[in-house]
Amino acid sequence: MDISFWAAVVCMALAFGLYGVIETLIKNWRKTRVAEQQAVLKKTMLDKGFSAEEIVRVIEAGGTADAKMAEA
Repeated sequence: MDISFWAAVVCMALAFGLYGVIETLIKNWRKTRVAEQQAVLKKTMLDKGFSAEEIVRVIEAGGTADAKMAEA
């Protein structure tokens, strides 16, 4: 086995590692954005006089995809 084989192996390992880091960063950024948007929605609803039960109902009704992403 020559050096080019080992260089290819190292490059592949680095590529997979970089992919994992980027994937983690993207998932965490998405979770943060969803949490920020939900916080703004909750504050707006509180300012308008919604009750806690109404806020929970709205968040649960409209956030099926977002809630799954936030939990992932």
